[in-house]
Amino acid sequence: MDKVDAFYFWLSHHRFWVHVYCSPQKHTRAMAEAVAKGARTVKGVRVKLLSVEEAKPSDVLAADAICIGSPVYNANVAPPIQEFINNWPFEGDLLRDKLGTVFISAGGISAGEELTQLSIIHSMLIFGMIVVGGPDWKSAFGASAIVEENPFSKEQKLDGGSCWLLLSIWLLAIQSAK
Repeated sequence: MDKVDAFYFWLSHHRFWVHVYCSPQKHTRAMAEAVAKGARTVKGVRVKLLSVEEAKPSDVLAADAICIGSPVYNANVAPPIQEFINNWPFEGDLLRDKLGTVFISAGGISAGEELTQLSIIHSMLIFGMIVVGGPDWKSAFGASAIVEENPFSKEQKLDGGSCWLLLSIWLLAIQSAK
């Protein structure tokens, strides 16, 4: 079995995904719902969608894959998401080799979405997680949505377009493993 086959085999056995989001203005929630909808199209995958207020470290421990969604707060992770991450169990490598991915909503094009994505990704890497970005260079760190800057604020619908990009690697890998 080569590395690609081994990776597909591994993905095919990681079927419980937890999606945790913070969304005071509902934008990140719309993205979370779209990501969860996409994940649920994969046969055998169970998805637990939780607001950060509902989520517990035990949800992350039970998951095979963890999607974290945050709005951008002054080019940083939303404080409730950072607090949630700060409560993950550090001892014992309990999160090692779990899949991790990130989605972000921001007010403007230069509002700090990549900084916020990378901050969460750095935390995932500290815990030994395997981080999955988008399918190409346009979304290398995961999905992001600009919600308050023209032309996006009038035209952009958070119906899953960019969120489907986020899941495409997972979906292709798992479907290829069948």
